Amino acid sequence: MATSISLLCAPHFCVFESRRRMLKIHRSWCAGMLVIVLMAAGWAATPAISQNVTYDVSFQGNWTTASTPGGVVGGAHFTTLIGGVHGSGVTFWQSGSKASAGVELVAELGSTGTFRSEVQASAHTLNVIEQGVSGGGTGTASFSITANKSHPLVTLLSMIGPSPDWFVGISGLSLLDGSDEWRTSIEVDLFPYDAGTEDGTEFSLSNPATSPQGTITSISGTGKFSNVRMARLTFTLRQPPAPTVSLSASPNPVNEGQPVTVSARLSAALTNNVSVPVTLTVGSAESGDIGTLTNITISGGQTTG
Repeated sequence: MATSISLLCAPHFCVFESRRRMLKIHRSWCAGMLVIVLMAAGWAATPAISQNVTYDVSFQGNWTTASTPGGVVGGAHFTTLIGGVHGSGVTFWQSGSKASAGVELVAELGSTGTFRSEVQASAHTLNVIEQGVSGGGTGTASFSITANKSHPLVTLLSMIGPSPDWFVGISGLSLLDGSDEWRTSIEVDLFPYDAGTEDGTEFSLSNPATSPQGTITSISGTGKFSNVRMARLTFTLRQPPAPTVSLSASPNPVNEGQPVTVSARLSAALTNNVSVPVTLTVGSAESGDIGTLTNITISGGQTTG
């Protein structure tokens, strides 16, 4: 005699300690074979946050007459964005400090090689960022970066070109919030800085070097610049898809009295131990024909239970 049983995966979960449950079939009063039918329905869960996370980043230039009221110079542009993702043990540039050789070359010429080497040389760097900007003073760029809890900071530079040594950028922007969780979205307005390495008050190149070298200084609201942003960076956390769950039984079909191992598999690991509550629908079998199965637990970081 053949019959069928359906197992339903409930649409919620909680934490248990067991991992795999065995379903004992005991049709002692009748000969035959039992067919197990498994079905998962309504599962919804949050995937594990892996060690690395990905952010989609966009740069939007805003060099207009609003940001430079005297006019937008011919050939206005932003040079290649250069920087990196790093930990707290290093600072590549900051207002009030002297510019390194790499920062100087970015600010004066848009040259990225030396600053790239400075970023690469740090033991605190996770990866280097280098991305071209197209479209002149209102140019754009789109790219992605990878970060982790040990390396949650972002530093970037781009020359305001042409100019003596003016640039926009961020220094050690944290992708973590005050609770040490990844920020879902971040918008950062970028304002102009003077690198303190070259004289000049016009949008021009090849000016005399500043002697002695000065410090990096904000020039927003001074000289050629208003208090309107020159550009904006947007960071958006890339969310992985929620995992799905599937159930299986072995062996299936099963003979009378034979134990059955019922397993659950997730399409992606979860952060914590989770237990999938299982409801057994008797169907055409007698209620006394089957054992008890209440849940299947999958350990955190694993995909099967």
